[in-house]
Amino acid sequence: MNTTEFKYMLWENTRKINEEMNAALNTWGSKYELSALQLRILMGVYKNGPQSVGCLANNVAVAGTNISTMCKKLEKLGLLARARDAADERIVHVQLTEAGLVVIKELDQCFERKMLSVLGEDISGELQSIIIAMEKLNRLFSCLDGLRIEQENQAEEKMDNNI
Repeated sequence: MNTTEFKYMLWENTRKINEEMNAALNTWGSKYELSALQLRILMGVYKNGPQSVGCLANNVAVAGTNISTMCKKLEKLGLLARARDAADERIVHVQLTEAGLVVIKELDQCFERKMLSVLGEDISGELQSIIIAMEKLNRLFSCLDGLRIEQENQAEEKMDNNI
């Protein structure tokens, strides 16, 4: 396989992974009338524990205003609790409620069952291989992002030289 074929397969498969993950989360979330993004927010709070809305936004890669609105909706549904920081009222902290924890634990159990049905009972080696490959891809994308930044800097320098 040459690098051009690899690049196209990489783009196609990352797109498919993203689509399949969102579809799975949307399907599972429909049981609770939750979107994939709402489930990702709940998972982010579950994984990292109580945190500020700003930290949560960084952890799930969602803009601050969007996540704030989503957290308010999740609070109305009884899945998240929000509280202002006593020292700085601009900061809002979120944590899972008992109902939110139930939703996430059910999602976790569903995911576990699906992994076992696809990968089989002895999955630790398989999971490790997947993680290693994903980490390599992440390093590759990080390098590609570095190239983008380099190109932007070069374009700015050309503009500066033309002025």
